[in-house]
Amino acid sequence: MLLNANTVRQEIERLLLIYPELEEDGQLRADVIEGETDFHELLRQIERRRQEACSLAGALATNIAELEIRRGRFERREQAMHDLAFKLMSVAEVRKVEMPEATYSVRNVPPSVVIVEEKDLPDDACKFVRKPDKTKIKELLEVGPVAGACMSNGSATLTIRTK
Repeated sequence: MLLNANTVRQEIERLLLIYPELEEDGQLRADVIEGETDFHELLRQIERRRQEACSLAGALATNIAELEIRRGRFERREQAMHDLAFKLMSVAEVRKVEMPEATYSVRNVPPSVVIVEEKDLPDDACKFVRKPDKTKIKELLEVGPVAGACMSNGSATLTIRTK
């Protein structure tokens, strides 16, 4: 059963209120929290659940990959059957076949644009996407202010090593 994180948090806060000297000594604080609360046991339970979730995600990823391969086979089979039907109708010179399962119709596709050499196209024939270059913006911010951008204060993160 997973310990209650709120209860553990309250236990820690209570200890820090009762013993304000713990604020000054990090090692003593860590030792007292370990000895007087379920902090470490809660973290162990959290880690077991995190590892279990990671394992399940990995197994699911493998399953998804296998299903994607299977889906690809079916999509290729469907395309092969489509192409075979088109070839047969072309050879027979039949433009429409009505059946209980489906109606097959051969139609002419209108012409479409083919890009032969993209770099040779004029600018007015292209779309340009404006995208901020965060690396360049960071360099500029290190020198001075940049309109429309600023640096964050950063944050803390948790690193978990299991090997």
